[in-house]
Amino acid sequence: GYTLLHNENGSVFNDATVWNLGHNRWWLFTGRPDDFRRFRNDAQDRSGEYAIVALQGPLSGRILARLIGEQAVRALPYFRFIDAVGMRIARLGYSGELGYELLVPRNEEEKLRSLLRDAGQREELPECSFDAANTLRIESGYVLFDREIDGRANPRELGLERLVSAPSRFEMSPRLLGLEILDETAATDLSAATVTS
Repeated sequence: GYTLLHNENGSVFNDATVWNLGHNRWWLFTGRPDDFRRFRNDAQDRSGEYAIVALQGPLSGRILARLIGEQAVRALPYFRFIDAVGMRIARLGYSGELGYELLVPRNEEEKLRSLLRDAGQREELPECSFDAANTLRIESGYVLFDREIDGRANPRELGLERLVSAPSRFEMSPRLLGLEILDETAATDLSAATVTS
């Protein structure tokens, strides 16, 4: 599931996904290994053991099917994962598009990238950095750690109140808004604004 990591004052320092592995075992994924300093007594940091490769975009399901089979891809619901062909595959992603995140042992990362390049060759699959996902998530109106989620805003101010049990306890001081850039002079009645992305 998707969740938020809070400071003691209720502000959000990061978002994360939590995976239930069964038998009272859980994996917490964040975008920064540094976050685990906060959990040293309660969690084991295994970020150095694994690599995560994101496969995103409208053709990602078709490309992934060449590695694990079409039936497995079709049966994978959003925010769920399966283990197949030596990797853990989650249907999620941060681009606003159909997407998957593939988790393999760190020493298997280059092999996985090579398999994906081969599987995506017919579709001219480009390999790109996180900047591409960042651009897409702006178009989708998603918030991102180290941008909007920077430890200052609370869930309500970030538009993520659906993820907390009592959203009304959070004040609404600054407000996160989306802007559409037009080819004309902009006018606003906002007294002060900060561009985060």
